[in-house]
Amino acid sequence: MLPAYRKKANVAAGVYLISMAMALIGPISNNMGWLAMPVSIIIGISFFYALWAYVKAKGYRGILGLILPLLPAIGLVILMLLPDKCKELQSTQDSNQSKNSV
Repeated sequence: MLPAYRKKANVAAGVYLISMAMALIGPISNNMGWLAMPVSIIIGISFFYALWAYVKAKGYRGILGLILPLLPAIGLVILMLLPDKCKELQSTQDSNQSKNSV
């Protein structure tokens, strides 16, 4: 996985989890009703951004990370099972470098 996109995916997933916690705690207190819309927007944006960055980190086009989650459950499973293209590229580059150095 590409480290830059992997870090972005992890940060976005953290924001998603924190905003989900806020969404669950919000209805408990009566004074937090005004936060419902902004928190919902943050949840949606962080969810799709995390999946976009995850797919980019695996070496695929980012649009795949935006389309597949729209399929209920099966889309997320497909995203998780996608092979990592960056590993394949890294291994071929390492083998080419070792051949060139000899």
